[in-house]
Amino acid sequence: MQLFLSLTAMAFLWVGSQIPLYLFGSVLPRIYGDIGGADRYVWFVIGYLIPNAALCPFVGALSDMFGRRYVAIFGQVLLIIGPIITGTATTMNTAIGTLDRTQFPACANIP
Repeated sequence: MQLFLSLTAMAFLWVGSQIPLYLFGSVLPRIYGDIGGADRYVWFVIGYLIPNAALCPFVGALSDMFGRRYVAIFGQVLLIIGPIITGTATTMNTAIGTLDRTQFPACANIP
């Protein structure tokens, strides 16, 4: 039973780490309609995926050093704060920049 609960919790962490991409990817036309930046909208998604590939190996090393639980908790806290900052952005450059910064927490929550 403990193994099942652990695997279920890790599955929820993985899905939770991808929520910013699903959330902001689906409402992207409204975002660049409100704050402009239609010429840079593709960087919104690419800027989320490229740091993901670059940061995940480092986050794995950090979880070996500090413990998986603490890295996952820290990642969840940042994953809550990051989309709030992205959602309150007033320019597309700010939105892209803050969405890029949510990659550490996204990597921290991938099992």
